[in-house]
Amino acid sequence: MSAGPTPLPAGDGEPPADGEPARATLPLSLAPSERAAAPPVQLSLGPGSTLKHYEVIRELGRGGMGRVFLARDTRLARLCAIKLLLAYSGERAERFLSEARATARCKHESIVVVYEVDELHGFPYMVLEYIEGRTLREWMRERGGEGPLPPRLAAEMMIPVVQALVCAHEMGIVHRDLKPENILLTEAGQIKVLDF
Repeated sequence: MSAGPTPLPAGDGEPPADGEPARATLPLSLAPSERAAAPPVQLSLGPGSTLKHYEVIRELGRGGMGRVFLARDTRLARLCAIKLLLAYSGERAERFLSEARATARCKHESIVVVYEVDELHGFPYMVLEYIEGRTLREWMRERGGEGPLPPRLAAEMMIPVVQALVCAHEMGIVHRDLKPENILLTEAGQIKVLDF
């Protein structure tokens, strides 16, 4: 989440018309008292913009909940994914951040690593391990009309998913949105569970 190409909501995120990327640094979260008084903010992250010490490279995906960006951690010189959730604010944002922090403590080879959670103008975001790969849904589409998956292969693919869920459940974390779009097959052949 990468969160590999996990679709996420709106905001333009486009570079200026003259072709020069935006270089604005976006401020971090507002204090609770400032949130109520602050005017609505147009959240936009485009190529070249920064969020703390993360430099945005490009958008990876968008959907009804938010947007996912490929970024570079300028302190640690590594790629990461930033998932900005624009559908959450107020109490929902606080609940999401609490759950994300709990997920960050969950260590398992089949769970995408959460590096950091915070908020931007009251909207939560996560900084995640960036993983090259495709979702299980994309993999199934690519198989096309090859017929049902052989039971042995299906079991081999689901064992890491079940192990990741067991690890999370032992910490009191429930995956509320398990679906093929939230299971990532990495280029190295690993299976990773996203979006706890």
